[in-house]
Amino acid sequence: MKNLQESSMWHYILDENKNVIPTKNYKLIGDFYESNKKIIRKTYIKDIEISTVFLTIDHDYNFDILLSNWNGGKPNPMPVVFETMIFCDEESLDGYQDRYRTYKDALAGHREAVRLVIKHIRDKYKVMHQ
Repeated sequence: MKNLQESSMWHYILDENKNVIPTKNYKLIGDFYESNKKIIRKTYIKDIEISTVFLTIDHDYNFDILLSNWNGGKPNPMPVVFETMIFCDEESLDGYQDRYRTYKDALAGHREAVRLVIKHIRDKYKVMHQ
C-alpha cells in the first residue's frame, strides 16, 4: 500500500546551508513551500521586478531523469531547481528567464539579471536624451 505521507515523485528543499535536499515527504515539501525560504532574491528597479526563486521541482528536462523521477527512481543528483525571471512592461526584458542547479549559481544569475536591467535602463536613457 502506498504511503500517503509521501509523494510519488521527488521534490527538493533547501537545508540551512542552502544545499539542495531531495525528499518525497509531503510535510517537508509543504512546510518549505509555504515558507519564505523559496524566495532567494527579489530586486525592484523602477517598475521592473527581478525575482530568483527555488522551484522545489526539478526543471531538468532530460527525459531519462524525468522518467526515473516519475517512476520512483533515484533523485537527480544535480537538479535544476532555481530560476531567475524579470517581470516588467518592457517587451525586450519581460519574460527573461534563466535556471540554475546551485544556490551559488542562482545568486550569480540574479546579479547578472540586475546588471542586464540597469544596462537596459541606461541605454534607454541615453537614447531619450540624445
